Amino acid sequence: MSQNYNLWDGIDDALPPRSRLASLKPFGQGTPFQESLSGLIIRLARIHTCDPKQLLNLEILQNTALKQLRPTGGFVSFDLRTMNGGGKYASEVSRRLEELTLQDNLINCSFLPWSNIIAKKGMGILHSHPHWCSNCIEEWRKNNLEAYLPLLWFAYSVNSCTKHGNILSDKCSHCGKHQPFVPRHTFLDHCSHCGHWLGDEKYGCSGSSEAAPIDDFEIFQREAVGEMISHPPYSNLATFENFLSRLKYVIETEFNGVVTHYERSIGFRQSSIKQWLDGKRPSLPLFMRMTQRLGTTPVQFLKGNLTNAFFSKGEIFSFQHTVKKYAVTETTHKEIRSALLSIIASGESTIPTKTIAERLGYKYSWLKYWHPEPCLEISRFYRQHLSREAQRKRNNAENITREVVRELFEKKIKITRRAVQKILFRHSIFLSRPEIRAAFNDEKRVLFLPFFAPHGQKK
Repeated sequence: MSQNYNLWDGIDDALPPRSRLASLKPFGQGTPFQESLSGLIIRLARIHTCDPKQLLNLEILQNTALKQLRPTGGFVSFDLRTMNGGGKYASEVSRRLEELTLQDNLINCSFLPWSNIIAKKGMGILHSHPHWCSNCIEEWRKNNLEAYLPLLWFAYSVNSCTKHGNILSDKCSHCGKHQPFVPRHTFLDHCSHCGHWLGDEKYGCSGSSEAAPIDDFEIFQREAVGEMISHPPYSNLATFENFLSRLKYVIETEFNGVVTHYERSIGFRQSSIKQWLDGKRPSLPLFMRMTQRLGTTPVQFLKGNLTNAFFSKGEIFSFQHTVKKYAVTETTHKEIRSALLSIIASGESTIPTKTIAERLGYKYSWLKYWHPEPCLEISRFYRQHLSREAQRKRNNAENITREVVRELFEKKIKITRRAVQKILFRHSIFLSRPEIRAAFNDEKRVLFLPFFAPHGQKK
């Protein structure tokens, strides 16, 4: 007797859950070149063919505990840098991205796994501006690989490339400007301001591969931070309690429990380690410095893998003052004041007071403290210079706009915004600026006015 079998029996026809955004996997997972959270957002915007700021505003920043829901200039240029750190921005953005892309462990794209040990606030975790390796970008282009931003490049303790050994760049070699953390376009290997390729260092801009040589501590820092990124800490490892237990073990076993002896031995300021024992979290550079002088790394220190190199040599590091003191005589003060007054006598200053202080061999804060009145006067002259330069550039842009309109008119080409903007783009001039748009409309009005008769009159 034949039986009828339903071919769909036992088959689950339910569709798997769909993500709101593309489930884009971060590059370099499990390696020191793990992709950063900000770089992942920019690549997501490229896949969805939208502006990165729009993606942040309309999707990612929604339903978060962040107060800023509209990405303004300062917000995307500076505030959002902490999304790669270990604070509130990193927590909220990574959580929201995991919801939108249905992925897990996106916190590894930031320093959030280390937030229980490293101090969240203050300098020491992230650079104030994005950094990149021009050699890596050039290598990716030659191999037809997509450019991305590794988390390693954002670390404040890392100033050189682990792979090529050159100093990381922080300014465009063409226009000399810093890059925002959320650029205007989705091409990570091009400048957000002038569109120039960031793998080109032929202009020799500050921060290029021809900068100062790299010392041993810099090499140690980039290797140690790479180890921290490639080996995300376990739940019982990345705790402040574990850090304190390892620290107390070293002090008790090697220094008989005397904290000040330990501080002097590793060259730390008095009470620095005591503050950690009292509950204050260390900054990343100080944590790096301590482990380096113990002959280990942060990851190995937390695992309890301490070498005997430091303890067997009995080496004692001297404390180095971070504040530079100047031995300045009264004669030197008079010479400095005379140099400042000569600038004031000229009636203008085309360079800021900070640059003048550097040329004199002093810090700006020191110069402003000892010679406040000349510094304020020079700063006023420099602001006037900037105002004149801005007006000159504005007038030049307006003249170029008028010339473009007249050129199209003489060639009998239809004068449209698209046609004019195509030519103005070569000069980095945009019709979105009100003064440029006004010059465009005024010139059109002047050119076409003779072709129209006054109201109520015949031509």
